[in-house]
Amino acid sequence: MIKTWMTLGLAAALGSAPLAWAQGKSNACPFTAAEVGAALGTKFEEGKVGRETPFGAGSVSRGCRYESKNYTLMVNSIVYGTPVQAKDAFKPMAGRLKPVAGDPDGAMLQEGQGDLTSPTVHYLRGSQHTELRILGIYYSDPGKKDAALKDFQGKLLKLRRVP
Repeated sequence: MIKTWMTLGLAAALGSAPLAWAQGKSNACPFTAAEVGAALGTKFEEGKVGRETPFGAGSVSRGCRYESKNYTLMVNSIVYGTPVQAKDAFKPMAGRLKPVAGDPDGAMLQEGQGDLTSPTVHYLRGSQHTELRILGIYYSDPGKKDAALKDFQGKLLKLRRVP
């Protein structure tokens, strides 16, 4: 009986981890390694939480990284004081942001950064801006880098949205 209650308590806690993480109330990362691996097609280690950074007007930045053999998934979330502040977050970004047609969260792909372009998706939910970015060597053949970039952008869009 005690085992059952402990299991239910753990399941409830894990189920609320993504929301708590995004709101700055938890040290847990928003995804499991299994979720990331299923979406990106390779095995990942569990996420490692980075430093929480407050930067004025009630805004807080939180980060998490998931390591695989060849690359890393970086998840950054910034919870702004207001939704208006969140919309302004996209203004200073490098390259260009390409809207994803029909995306319920207004997701955008960050492109046009020359050799520095990596698969990146940005989206807003309320006053939270979330960035999903692949770091490292995500392509196996430099001649097919553009195709690999588009493939990874599609995979990132399939990850469950947080919060």
